[in-house]
Amino acid sequence: MPWGARSKRCWFKMKLITNLLEIARLSERNRKANFDFRAKLKWKVDDEALLDSQVHALYQEIANKIDCRTCGNCCKTYDIIVSDDDISRLSKAVGTTIDQFKNQYLKNAADSDGLCFKVKPCPFLKNNVCDQYEDRPEVCREYPHLNKNEFLGRTWSVIDNCSTCPHVFNVWERLKRKFNFR
Repeated sequence: MPWGARSKRCWFKMKLITNLLEIARLSERNRKANFDFRAKLKWKVDDEALLDSQVHALYQEIANKIDCRTCGNCCKTYDIIVSDDDISRLSKAVGTTIDQFKNQYLKNAADSDGLCFKVKPCPFLKNNVCDQYEDRPEVCREYPHLNKNEFLGRTWSVIDNCSTCPHVFNVWERLKRKFNFR
């Protein structure tokens, strides 16, 4: 059977794992295997567009079964980098000036030249829901980035995100099963 072809195992009927402690534990335990799988994907995938469509389909299936509002872990753990457009949109939404917004909510990000929220969880997270959802930062709109193309070029961050996001974890595990990775 060609590498990447469906195995007889039911990769699409795997149990969803949503417990954040279990996801973090399994991600740490599987870290080396995840990097090995990443290397195999890089080596074996000839059709990146096909891989993208497979990831999109897996993500859609899982997104229909896991409600982000039961988790909010990304908003609780990540330094959310905001763009100038995000700042402008959010300051208007909360009724402050841009300078007031920056002073109240933002600090210099440790790992970039940008700005991020001063506190974790995100100050706009209320009961696992963003109270500025319509005006949320672009990075929040795109997370967990599984519906984007060029998945193969983002696998480092996918592995990192496995320990935080149930969507990413379950897509990655199904992808490993789909490609008969042990």
